[in-house]
Amino acid sequence: MKKNDQHTWDLGLFYSSENDPQIEKDIIKIEKECETFAKRFDVPAKAYLKDASRLLEALTAFEKLIEATDGKPLMYFNSLKDIDSRNTNAAAKLAFYVGRIAKAENLITFFTISLGKMPTEDQNRFLTDPKLSYFKVLLGFIFNDAKHDLSVAEENIMNLKSLPAHDMWIHGNERIL
Repeated sequence: MKKNDQHTWDLGLFYSSENDPQIEKDIIKIEKECETFAKRFDVPAKAYLKDASRLLEALTAFEKLIEATDGKPLMYFNSLKDIDSRNTNAAAKLAFYVGRIAKAENLITFFTISLGKMPTEDQNRFLTDPKLSYFKVLLGFIFNDAKHDLSVAEENIMNLKSLPAHDMWIHGNERIL
């Protein structure tokens, strides 16, 4: 859109306003999707760590979860803050929603950590299994990054603290600039 020789962003493609009820619906959807995934796969047996067919099922569900939790509300409020760094309402709502999404994401932290902790011989078997070829790159990244993983509890703490701290650092510098 062009207005008085100034380019403006059309955030109406996301939501109609900062108070659009769809924002809360989208946040609830993210929370429910993460909870459903955790209930289904964060079980003591974790059969997907031993069986390629079960792992394919879990990875397919994980991919659908990532697609369903697109972060649209956060993109909207980040964009509002980028347009006007003095918009304290957008900043407050962003902080609130970041916290809720971080809590929801903590429900699924177990998944990649569990995959990364499996024995190397199982990792190699899954990387070469034709059933899992679609997820070979993802699995390779998970297995390679596992050496840097903390426990689930420690990763959850980092997740809760790093998102707000990172956002605050970035936006503080943007406001100064």
